[in-house]
Parts: sequence; C-alpha cells; structure tokens
Amino acid sequence: NRVWTSPNLHIGAVPIPEDNIPAIYVEWPDMGIMPIDEIRPIVKYVVAQTLINKVIEIGCIGAHGRTGTFMALVLVEYGYSAEEAVSTVRRDYCKHAIETTAQEKMVEEYADQYPENIGLPDYLYIDNL
Repeated sequence: NRVWTSPNLHIGAVPIPEDNIPAIYVEWPDMGIMPIDEIRPIVKYVVAQTLINKVIEIGCIGAHGRTGTFMALVLVEYGYSAEEAVSTVRRDYCKHAIETTAQEKMVEEYADQYPENIGLPDYLYIDNL
C-alpha cells in the first residue's frame, strides 16, 4: 500500500500484523542522510500526529543515526534551533544519536531551509523523547 513515492523515499502505510499499528517505512541509507525536501512531509506528518496526541514510534536498525536525526528534525519543526535539537536528542535520548557529520549538517540545513516552524504549543512538551 504505497501512499507516496519519490526516487529515494518510499512510504507505505501498512499495519504491522502483531499489533495492528500503522507504519511508515522510509528508505534511508544507514549512516546516511535524506534529501530535505523528501523527508519534510514525513516530519510534518509526525508533528501533526503528536499535536492530536498520537503516540509515535521512531526507529531504525541501530536506533542512533537515522532515529536521532529524525527526532532532531521533529524538534526543529517545534521551534528548536538545529544545535538545540541535536543536543536535546543526545542528552535525553542517547549520547550517540545523530552519528555522522552529514547527519548533523542535515539538521542544520533543514533548520535553515525551513525557518518557519510551528513552535511548541504551551500544552505540549518534549521530555525524554
């Protein structure tokens, strides 16, 4: 059930059989980065889901590089600077998160390219991602 496709990104909304939770799968190379214009729709979707109190699970095989980078992108959408987002993820999630310089630069470029973020609503806070 592919719902959106681009050359580097395939998102499928399919239920996971064990617990029937919808999932979004992103083809993102291990230790690599994604084109910002391709990952942004996913980031915006995740942010929208959190604003209506949906629980979001983010993961990759190692749960450090891609997972941490994606978490930082979500925080940037909430109004964190790139530096604040990276340090928050490393402090509150895992000190090894966002493993490569390229991933750090991806967060910086995302923040530079999309400075019009939604800001963090008063009733929502990020704690121990």
